[in-house]
Amino acid sequence: MSVWEDIVSSIDFTYKSMHLEIFKRKQEWFSKMRKMHMAIWYFENNVNPSVEEAKLRLEYIQNRGSTAYAFIFKQRFNETELLKYKITQ
Repeated sequence: MSVWEDIVSSIDFTYKSMHLEIFKRKQEWFSKMRKMHMAIWYFENNVNPSVEEAKLRLEYIQNRGSTAYAFIFKQRFNETELLKYKITQ
């Protein structure tokens, strides 16, 4: 689990830093995962998410797919959409 200031910083690290060279070789070290293994979500400033919350978000995305509650880089939501999601849920 990692916590980022914003999603752009996370994307930049993953795809625009030296990390990319390691990322490209992931097949050498890891088996293909059958379930979603990553979940992104927004949380309040000065609040650290717990491992338990991370597990819940990951389980949610595995069962329901990407929503404002838990999403992936390819289907990301912004904080405004998260507020709409909270209101309708």
